[in-house]
Amino acid sequence: MNLERFTDYYNKKMRFNLHINKRLKAIEEYFLNEHAEIVSFMTKDSCYAYIVTYTGQHEDNSEEILEQLYYTLEHSFSSQNPYYISELETTVHKDAFARNIRRLFSQNVEYDDFTYELRNEVQYDANDETIYCELDFEEKFIDYITGERRRKSLGTIKITFDLKNKKFITSEAPNDRSHKNILEYFEMQGYTIKPIYVLKRSLTIRNKNFTDFSPTTLLIINLLLHTLPSMGYRITLDSINFTNIDSHDIQRMTLNGTNLLSSNEVLQRIHNGDTVHTLKITLNIISNRDGTQVNYGATFKIDLKGRLAFIFGDSDDNEARNREICIDIQNSIMKLIYEATTVQTGVRLINENLPKPKSLNEILSTIKSDLSELVDNTDDKIALKKYFVDNYAIS
Repeated sequence: MNLERFTDYYNKKMRFNLHINKRLKAIEEYFLNEHAEIVSFMTKDSCYAYIVTYTGQHEDNSEEILEQLYYTLEHSFSSQNPYYISELETTVHKDAFARNIRRLFSQNVEYDDFTYELRNEVQYDANDETIYCELDFEEKFIDYITGERRRKSLGTIKITFDLKNKKFITSEAPNDRSHKNILEYFEMQGYTIKPIYVLKRSLTIRNKNFTDFSPTTLLIINLLLHTLPSMGYRITLDSINFTNIDSHDIQRMTLNGTNLLSSNEVLQRIHNGDTVHTLKITLNIISNRDGTQVNYGATFKIDLKGRLAFIFGDSDDNEARNREICIDIQNSIMKLIYEATTVQTGVRLINENLPKPKSLNEILSTIKSDLSELVDNTDDKIALKKYFVDNYAIS
């Protein structure tokens, strides 16, 4: 990549961007990690000026440097922070487990198209029984024209082994392939890690479900209206995605707004038997920490289509809190899937809180009936009835 192309890309990427400071930080880290240069940028202009000066001083490598900066801006930072959560099975003592992870990443790891390098030391918390580390990765592909392996993406992925809760969590990288690849690498090393596919496991609910409601919809209604509130979470549903492959009309719909569970569109989708695939929610919980009440909040998506994923916004960067939320919700989902009363409770919650919206004809019939009671004159009653028959086919 030459300077002209990079300049055009840089100006577009940094224009009116809410995350400029984080992008500047990413470039600072690039120069520190790759070139041992300690720099600090206050503005995008000072950053660009430094890049121009540095590449001018290193003309032989300037195009490679600019390409690496491009990948740093394009792939290593995202406004979304996905968390993939899997079940972990192990009988290895926590101390030995931590030693094994340190040994694995004592040197660079190559697996398929990815190369991983430990960014900092592996962090081991013996009390919480967690092993955590950050890995810089490079993904390559084969150029079938030249036969050369070329860089496809760069980024950072965070991994956590939570031995107390028996979870394996990957986060940070917007590159979905990196999450899948690192999981497969650990499986090849003999670790027992099981990704969670909610739609597949919801077959357990389907086998018990003799209602017209979708199994995943019953699952989510239980979660939103009963399970999470009982854990102290206050919930706002920001958006929800429905799918109905049997529908002859709209098969897929995403609904956004406030008070979504009260909107006729959402209520109609629920009662049509549509399947919930993705939802975006805001959680708030007040916790007591050292005698002080602290209000925690987070907004994220729950993606049920493939492997269970929680996608946090860029501002929600509290790693420990995000992991706690993921584990709470994942455990709740798994419990609901296998609980005998999930269908019954879901139906009750829908009947009590989410009534089927009236059709237009039902609404008009109610209006006609109410108006008829207000009219005493026989001729007026006949005229009113004729009006509804002629205009709305309601007798």
